[in-house]
Amino acid sequence: MFSRFKEVYGTVDVILVPGDSAAHKVAATKEGDDPTGSHYAAVKANLSATFGKFQEHFPSTVILPTFGNNDGRYHDEAIDEADKSDYYNFVYDLWFNQLTGNAGLDLAGIKTTLLSGGYYRADITSTVTVLSLNSMYMDFEDNAVHNGEVNLISKWFEY
Repeated sequence: MFSRFKEVYGTVDVILVPGDSAAHKVAATKEGDDPTGSHYAAVKANLSATFGKFQEHFPSTVILPTFGNNDGRYHDEAIDEADKSDYYNFVYDLWFNQLTGNAGLDLAGIKTTLLSGGYYRADITSTVTVLSLNSMYMDFEDNAVHNGEVNLISKWFEY
């Protein structure tokens, strides 16, 4: 797919990756289903493989990913507070250190918010900004203990 895209369109300036970068049924179904951490390791391996292909084919392109419901330790769940540091540091390294096209972004600002809650702002030009939200914290089925605080955004959708 990447090779064919480049043949047809060449190099592009920006690629938005909407999430679900890990394959279905790789993440554990629910908390407690991954006692050995094998699902969590497999999710990370899937993410590494996916973004390795982006780097291989688009090394100078700004690539802006976001999280999907298959990309965490548990399917349809935001990252648990206990896993946040490990997971978000892993993702930051993968998305912003290993994707060399992202080197010109405000990495310090991105790192602060990505490590906090999986969201970030990327200023592409002086007039184009992309805001990547971590919608897993807005999911009605998300376990509130993963949020570290009351999930107010979900409450807005109840009205």
